[in-house]
Amino acid sequence: MKKFSFLLICVAIIFCVPFSAFAVNSSSSSSNSSLSKGCAVETKLTAKLSQISSTRARQGQKYTEIRTNLTKFSLKLSKSDYDSSKLNADLKVFNTKINEYNKAYADFNAAAVVAKSSVCLTNKAAAKINLVAARDKLTVLQTKSKELHDYISVLKSDLNEIKNQNIEK
Repeated sequence: MKKFSFLLICVAIIFCVPFSAFAVNSSSSSSNSSLSKGCAVETKLTAKLSQISSTRARQGQKYTEIRTNLTKFSLKLSKSDYDSSKLNADLKVFNTKINEYNKAYADFNAAAVVAKSSVCLTNKAAAKINLVAARDKLTVLQTKSKELHDYISVLKSDLNEIKNQNIEK
């Protein structure tokens, strides 16, 4: 009885579904597959942008905190007899590097938004150009981030020099 009911359901499905659903249309199939590939790339790009944005927010908060703490510390040092001129000069450079990092992120974000909006379009050449531009901006952003990270060692050496100063009371 179960075999008969299964066979009856299969026959009903075959007759109820139009035959055009089983036909393969090569022209629409290839354009739909390229469109779905583009939209899959858009999904991956959205996930990557979210990851980069959260990393940038975390790093930006860390760099701002370092800048704030060192500025407060420099003010305390200026009230005492410690020589903090090198630290102050390096803090200005650090501020410049933070501003460059923020600008690089803004440039990357703008390029990524353009690339994301053009990925699902049918013009593959324009989408590829936009993706390459966004990738180049990401490389610049990564370089600026590494420069900032490496510059923290300069600030640490300034703090060690201040620590090693002998101040007579």
